[in-house]
Amino acid sequence: MKTNSKTAIAFLLPAFVFLIVFVIWPILYSMDLSFYDWNGVSALRRFAGLGNWRSLLSDEIFWRALRNNIVIVVLSIAIQMPIAMGLAVLIHRGGKLLKIFKVVYYFPMLMSTVAVGVLFKAVYDLQFGAISPLLQAMGLPAMPI
Repeated sequence: MKTNSKTAIAFLLPAFVFLIVFVIWPILYSMDLSFYDWNGVSALRRFAGLGNWRSLLSDEIFWRALRNNIVIVVLSIAIQMPIAMGLAVLIHRGGKLLKIFKVVYYFPMLMSTVAVGVLFKAVYDLQFGAISPLLQAMGLPAMPI
């Protein structure tokens, strides 16, 4: 029985180290930093106590951003999940003929949503994106994106 627990510890230890280093420690460090008035660059950090949290909770932009994020999460779950499950069931019941659609359907899951967001941010950038030169070539330089 001891060898099983040692084996389990040996396999779980890298995952726990990864979790502590890349998840738990940054969260705790961010919480610690939230109590300081600091620009992130200088060596001087002034203890602000709960002042940062008070200003955050009184900021209407924060509440609007929080509401927008909650709406996005709820709508994503309420709209995307049923559609995805329905398509998955239809493709699964399609037999051998729809095997290629299983691959095509799953392929977008390989791309991170964040990566897609960064890509579209770059494409829609007013100065360096691909859309602005396209609009200029069409004779629409003042067209807002």
